[in-house]
Amino acid sequence: MLKKIKNFLRPYWNSYIPIIRNVFLGIFLLVVIGGRIYNWVFSEEVAKQYRELSKEIYSIEIFDKRILNVRVGTGNIVIAKEATANIDMGGDIDEAMKSREEIIDYFLRHGWEPVSLHKNDLTFRNKRYEIKLFGPMRPKPLVDNHWLVTIGFNTIFQRLRF
Repeated sequence: MLKKIKNFLRPYWNSYIPIIRNVFLGIFLLVVIGGRIYNWVFSEEVAKQYRELSKEIYSIEIFDKRILNVRVGTGNIVIAKEATANIDMGGDIDEAMKSREEIIDYFLRHGWEPVSLHKNDLTFRNKRYEIKLFGPMRPKPLVDNHWLVTIGFNTIFQRLRF
């Protein structure tokens, strides 16, 4: 049965591959060029989005007075906008698991949906935002209980990091 299907599709396969390739390439270029034009033309709107994301990081109570810095995220390729912060959860690296449990408990109590709860990275989502937390659970010489927090809007572009 499978051999019959292969024999049936063989004459069409080589003629459709360039069409499929060109469609995907066209969509990719359209999104990249459109995203760059949007970032250039609507720079005030983009700055407003970054301010909103930074404000949201500061409004999360568990991070109150623990934020070391907030900056524009590194994953802002075309469309997705994100802000990144370094958080000092207090204590040394050995207290990271305790901080992890506090963070999970906080986000669950405040209506965030857990997406991924791996050992050293956590992802939560609500209707408006998606937040990723990367913990310090790596081998020594890390001594501080610092977390990297990335927040972006809950869109398909953020999920694909595009």
